[in-house]
Amino acid sequence: MKNESTRNQYQLFKSSKFAPFFWTQFLGALNDNVFKTALLAIITYRTIRIGPFGAEMLVNICAGIFILPFFLFSATAGQLADKFEKSRLIRYVKLLEIFTMTLAIVGLYLDNISFLLGVLFLLGTQSALFGPAKYSTLPQLVDDTELLGGNGLVEMGTFMAILLGTLYSGIIIQFHNIGVRVIATSCFIIAIAGYLCSRKIKHLPPQHTDIKLSYNIAKQTYNSIKLATEKPIVFLSILGISWFWFFGSVVVTQIFNYGRLILIANETVVTAIITCFSIGIGLGSLSCEKLSGHKIEIGLVPLGAIGLTVFSTLLYVLQPLADTHDIINLSQFLQAPHNWLLIVNFILIGFFSGIFIVPLYTLIQQRSDPQKRARIIAANNILNALFMVFASIFAIICFSFHMIIPQIYLLAGILNLLVALCLFALAPEFIMRSLIWSLVSSRYRITLKDIEEHIPTQGPGILLCNRVNFMDPLILLAAIRRPVRCVIDPSMLNSRLLRFIFRIAKAIPMDATVFNKISHALEKGELVVIFPEKEITQDGTLQPFHLDIETIIQRNPAPIIPMILKNLGSQWPKCLRTPIYLTVGENISSEEASQETLVDAMLSLQKEDGSD
Repeated sequence: MKNESTRNQYQLFKSSKFAPFFWTQFLGALNDNVFKTALLAIITYRTIRIGPFGAEMLVNICAGIFILPFFLFSATAGQLADKFEKSRLIRYVKLLEIFTMTLAIVGLYLDNISFLLGVLFLLGTQSALFGPAKYSTLPQLVDDTELLGGNGLVEMGTFMAILLGTLYSGIIIQFHNIGVRVIATSCFIIAIAGYLCSRKIKHLPPQHTDIKLSYNIAKQTYNSIKLATEKPIVFLSILGISWFWFFGSVVVTQIFNYGRLILIANETVVTAIITCFSIGIGLGSLSCEKLSGHKIEIGLVPLGAIGLTVFSTLLYVLQPLADTHDIINLSQFLQAPHNWLLIVNFILIGFFSGIFIVPLYTLIQQRSDPQKRARIIAANNILNALFMVFASIFAIICFSFHMIIPQIYLLAGILNLLVALCLFALAPEFIMRSLIWSLVSSRYRITLKDIEEHIPTQGPGILLCNRVNFMDPLILLAAIRRPVRCVIDPSMLNSRLLRFIFRIAKAIPMDATVFNKISHALEKGELVVIFPEKEITQDGTLQPFHLDIETIIQRNPAPIIPMILKNLGSQWPKCLRTPIYLTVGENISSEEASQETLVDAMLSLQKEDGSD
């Protein structure tokens, strides 16, 4: 779905607003992963023990230590991000990162694992303070039409930072003492660079200066989560993201031991696997904008959930056939064709991860009240942290039952399927959007003209569109960013599939109550799509109106937006991806609207060359 009014997401890198923010968050994520990878590699491959805890347990304890601050401090961070100017807040957080990395140098030079665990907690604290500012800042830096692309770039940047940090640290740490010193110095330099980038972030006005700060962690955690529950679809999206971090933590945290114990491989193989996983997430994140046509498309979420289940389950099926106890390197690992399937599998897990989380993050940002956005994102971080703590506990319990890592991956895949089914049962809008996206995108290639300029982002409106095909309502549901209520012929409800879609989309059947239902929808500030022609247009000629539009706007004055579908044809398309065009005209006020002016406006649009 191509939108002529929406620019390519990569052009955001040329923006003086977006670029400093992107590089600030990128360098922060890079630093986290350079340090964490070095620490995990030291623990795993030197078989470090602290008291009764061996390497396997310590790896999961590290994961818990890093995410615990998200649970403890996110609520406070959300208050701060809503109350204060964000660019200054971000700079303070980056100064804390410099201090933390100074301590990391001390810990790495002393080779003191207990001290480094304390540094890991501080690093998690810095990241927890940055999180609400990070995701609530983006809607202030980019337009609504750029929000999905911006989120895709941020998620791509985050996981590319994971990739580069893991790759760099995994290679350098193999040089033992010299490598540790290089990593210590690198962490400090990256922190300085992140701070310098943060100084270029534009001034971001506070969203809610009247907030009274409270440092009661339990109370503010409760209040943040309560805010997030005000809109069910937002809260369910938060739960979806939190589940993803449970799933992702289970997969990623076990990769080091998966490489050592299952693949019988050294650090280079583990680094290659994490690299492939991160590349997959980057590709999936960037693909969201293309797949959804530059708009939020939560219909991608079920596709992502299915992919995660399928390919995590395959990690159990594709268990390596190791015939040696000698640790192999990357070159030896890649000699086995079977291992190439494992590599592709990790790429696809990453790809569907990106498809899953980017629409959810974007939906939270777009549908949250701007004055509460940072605190709602704080609630997201709190629940993310809680689920990641559960992931560490889950892994420890699995190991206590002597499960091997492929079995843990299998169990995670099964749980992902069950959680996804529960999520979609509670929020059938996800499935509805997925069905619409599949039906429309597989059959048509839609070019949208002036849709963002003329369709209001909020408030009531009446969309008038010509009637060409039984797919008309589905095409408009797929093309328009806001939820819309379509007035449909009752015969369309005879199909079980269409009945499910239109029930969730709250379509309005053309019956005796149609005027009352349209009036009620407009009173609630919703968009209503009306196909005013009595018959489907067989030859493209606009047919006489059979619905009295003037009566509707007299009852509920609202702007009328004329629209024309072109090249659709009255029959089911004979080829896949048939090009069609949706042109949107300028708003007509209710005072100016009459049957004649509306007909003239639609005829004028119909004469335009939609393929321009």
